Amino acid sequence: MGIVEALREEKQRLIQAMELLRQERVAIDKRVAEIKTQLDAIEAYDQARLGVQAPKKRASEPRERIKLSDINEVISSSPQGLSRSEILKTMGAKGDASKERSISNSLSYMKKSGALTHVDGIYRTQKKA
Repeated sequence: MGIVEALREEKQRLIQAMELLRQERVAIDKRVAEIKTQLDAIEAYDQARLGVQAPKKRASEPRERIKLSDINEVISSSPQGLSRSEILKTMGAKGDASKERSISNSLSYMKKSGALTHVDGIYRTQKKA
């Protein structure tokens, strides 16, 4: 096995490891949101039980930032490119309107800036010369 093949295999191994970590992060984020919902419900119950009027809801927590590099990484990991739906699913944003909108806006920006091509509904990264 030559060095080129060894590097190719190592690159593939690292891409797979990164994808597993990303999936774990999505699962952890989902679990954290579930726990926050449960804690909010307990707090509301305690306040109702004590007759305390619930304080006005503060502005929601800051949204998770979608990084252009994360989107680029997801797209570049697929040599044949990805559709918007596949990108959303891979990034764990399917069904989350805010994240979907953020990713769509990022895709538009990246397309306009020349970082991506978009042909027949498929996004591909531009090859660096």
